[in-house]
Amino acid sequence: MTAQRGAWQEWSPERVGDDPLIDSDMSAPAAEYGTAHTGVSREFRIVDAEDDRADVTTVRDDIHMDMGLRSHAETVSIGGTVWEDTTEDGAIRRGEAPLAGRTVTLWERVGGRWVLAKDATGTSTAVTDARGGYTFTVLPARYDETAADYLEPRVYRTTVELPQGYRLSAGVETAGVLRDGQAISLTADIVTVDADGRVLVADSRDDRTLDFGFVPVPLAITGGALPIAAITVVAVLLAAGLVLLAIHRRRTRRGRTT
Repeated sequence: MTAQRGAWQEWSPERVGDDPLIDSDMSAPAAEYGTAHTGVSREFRIVDAEDDRADVTTVRDDIHMDMGLRSHAETVSIGGTVWEDTTEDGAIRRGEAPLAGRTVTLWERVGGRWVLAKDATGTSTAVTDARGGYTFTVLPARYDETAADYLEPRVYRTTVELPQGYRLSAGVETAGVLRDGQAISLTADIVTVDADGRVLVADSRDDRTLDFGFVPVPLAITGGALPIAAITVVAVLLAAGLVLLAIHRRRTRRGRTT
């Protein structure tokens, strides 16, 4: 008898224990029976034989062909928090505001290049919640047993746009900022690999440390230029000054004529 398992599952050791009625009977797969996910049972024992002849008096049922499976996490969660790290110490402290409503994008390294990725739910972006948190559900390894990259690790990172009026906190470890103003997280730490570079499915784990801390930039300077609000205020003050100056000149002229 054969049976299929998932790539994130492992067959239990064969006939371990002292009770053959409940011990697993699945052995290592053989190529002629299927793929790396195919388990093969022992032979059913339904009759005794002598000289290749069945002894019909020994015919019996064999209903204890058991299949033991150890299931591990098929998917893992990656994510973190986006917040205003005013102390620049990398820790979320009381009074530091979360940055809700920020769009975070998921990326995967494929063939040495970072490409836009979709998580297990089919989405490439997540919006930070009221606490500044975001999460993606991803596959930690490549599960196609027929492919050359079977059980190779999948490598992810995230990006978020640098908010206007902020800069990256020196206290939060990230990969830096892209030219187009996207802050880049570190790569997610979600797997352990063996000597051949294959993922040990029993050791897949979540990584919720892909944080982005930002620090408000003083109002006077933002990227080397006055912010729009400050320019507007200066313009209004200059206009008001010109109006007052014109009024003063009119009054001066009237005083001279009288």
